[in-house]
Amino acid sequence: MRLLIVHPGGIGDVLLALPVLRTLRRHHRDGEVGLLAGNPIGTLLRDCHEVDTVFPLESGALVQLLAGEGPRTSPFVAWLRACRSAQCWMDERDGKLRAALVAQGIRRVVVASPMEESRKSRHQTDRFLEAAECSCFEPEADRPLHVTKAMTALGRIALRNAGVPDHRPYVVIHPGSGSIHKCCHPSTLGPVFHWIRSKDFIPLIVGGPADEQQVGNLTALWPGMFCLMKETDLSTLAAVIRNAVLYIGHDSGITHLAAALAVPTVACFGPTDERRWGPRGRFVRVVTGIPCECATWDTVRECRDKSCLRISPAALVDACDNMLASSCGLLT
Repeated sequence: MRLLIVHPGGIGDVLLALPVLRTLRRHHRDGEVGLLAGNPIGTLLRDCHEVDTVFPLESGALVQLLAGEGPRTSPFVAWLRACRSAQCWMDERDGKLRAALVAQGIRRVVVASPMEESRKSRHQTDRFLEAAECSCFEPEADRPLHVTKAMTALGRIALRNAGVPDHRPYVVIHPGSGSIHKCCHPSTLGPVFHWIRSKDFIPLIVGGPADEQQVGNLTALWPGMFCLMKETDLSTLAAVIRNAVLYIGHDSGITHLAAALAVPTVACFGPTDERRWGPRGRFVRVVTGIPCECATWDTVRECRDKSCLRISPAALVDACDNMLASSCGLLT
């Protein structure tokens, strides 16, 4: 029996739903699981054997389904004909998606958003569980995503291209996030670079097109202090992060990826609430500045003080040192 998962969120949001996705999959262990999501995260979860089939949002399949314009011979519609259950994490007020899926012969359709105010849980993963109407949830945050040999091989090539020698331990740092307002000042990372080098590790900055400003600031402030890997596909990046001794980042999809890979992770949070959005797992440590008092994102954007992100470099180094030491103990 086929199961369709619809999740139009970003990388981090989809990974926050991963434990629930795994629970739903257990209930359909003899069937194929299809995921309608953004292409990068969908491809990653398929490569890691979390889902079987991916229907990229970018293909327009969801829009066509909602509009009733999808060709009857499209791969997505053909796949739906053998589908018997659908979980859609979306905010739907007009009932169009539910009706469209029922029209395809799907018997059980759940369309609900974890963002609804009626949700009782605080953490987003638990809110995904509520929205899935699944009572037999067993946390699997400590089971890492499976990185295949093919992904690992591509990761090694990417590391060499970035100037990281084979068999040298490295620390991955992602200086960006979905918003500049969730990023520490670049000067915070200077002592961290020195700490990494004192351990004889290589600092490796990773970034995509949205991170150009943060990467540029780091390059200007600390030239020659790190290797740089830019615009790597998500599956290759997962392999790179999986073999790092430590990951440092902000509230971003890449930070949630590091946590899902069970890599020792230090996450700098602010102004978002780590109790709602923080990655979970034994290998995660969240550091913050003064608790944010901004009531809305409008006030966050207007805030010049950013005290919630004023994390002292010494505190960040201590968090990295402690995370590294404790993760070594957990791994042994």
